Amino acid sequence: MEVRSVTLDNFRNWRHLELELDTSGTTFILGNNGQGKTNVVEGIYFAIRNRSFRVPFRESLILDGDAFLKVKSEVFNQGRRFDTEVLLQRSGDSYFRVNSKPLRSFQSLLTSFPAVVFQPEDLTLVKGGPGIRRDLLDELVTMQGKKSSSTVSLFEKVLQQRNSLLKQVHGKLDQDAQNTLAVWDDRLGNVGEELASLRENVLTELSKWLVEAYAIIAKESFELTLAYRRSWTGDLLEALNRSRTTDLQRGTTTVGPQRDELDILIGGKVARYHASQGEARAIAIATRLATILFLQQELGTTPVVFLDDITSELDEKRVKRLFDSIPKAQVLVTGTFLPKDFNVEKVLKVEDGRVTAAIY
Repeated sequence: MEVRSVTLDNFRNWRHLELELDTSGTTFILGNNGQGKTNVVEGIYFAIRNRSFRVPFRESLILDGDAFLKVKSEVFNQGRRFDTEVLLQRSGDSYFRVNSKPLRSFQSLLTSFPAVVFQPEDLTLVKGGPGIRRDLLDELVTMQGKKSSSTVSLFEKVLQQRNSLLKQVHGKLDQDAQNTLAVWDDRLGNVGEELASLRENVLTELSKWLVEAYAIIAKESFELTLAYRRSWTGDLLEALNRSRTTDLQRGTTTVGPQRDELDILIGGKVARYHASQGEARAIAIATRLATILFLQQELGTTPVVFLDDITSELDEKRVKRLFDSIPKAQVLVTGTFLPKDFNVEKVLKVEDGRVTAAIY
């Protein structure tokens, strides 16, 4: 997987930017803070994913004072060429097109344009709430094919329908509502069991890569393991029936995959509570590296790798180990300085609203 070119119009601080990108090896995007180097890689990511890896609200990406942004890219994956175009407007219709055709679904982008992002906020993978880790698992499940992707999207739809009903009835069920709830319980029980099993299977594969990745990054002897913890015991449909009174009182579904946890254990203890800041950073970065290796195995292609300001989070030795362990891929790195003894194919300098090639 490789992005060969990108054009940004009214994206963040960039009025207009055209870049031809190296398709193998590492491109280091160098610049002082506030110059817009992270905005460049964010724009490349946006071109293939139709979303930012930094903010949840896409409208904040539009250049201040402008009504729209447009981003284009030329992408190659396993011998196929794709042209992407994104138009995002503050008001009016927006679109994402691949080869001039409207986007079918966000899930299709995950498999067509695989990408992995390392960023300082990755510490939340370890120290943050369970939703972040569930999202990682679901993204990996989605990338395993159409059937798995359909399970993720169907579960989200059924859960939304059940929760809407629970809110509407205000804790009281007439016969019609009771019959409708029984339908949603049955559907949620089936698809929820399937999703949990898919997550557990992904976790088994990811665990193999994570142990190897952590040994590379941390060079420590702590035992690192992953464990999937369901929020129910036995059959999910039976658990939904047992929780019905509570669900009606709270107006939401209290058991199911949306409440499950992925525990990261270091030395047998939950890393969220017991890992030091340094250990948590190493675990988070090892998780991203394991994701690259997992996707390479599952998809038969290496994702584009984005490393945003990684040199601020790790010492040079660990950064060097990370670089050396990434499979041959297109790697885009941002930083305020170029570490010593780094093998990079290209250095781009961001300064005063311009991007120029630099020699180092």
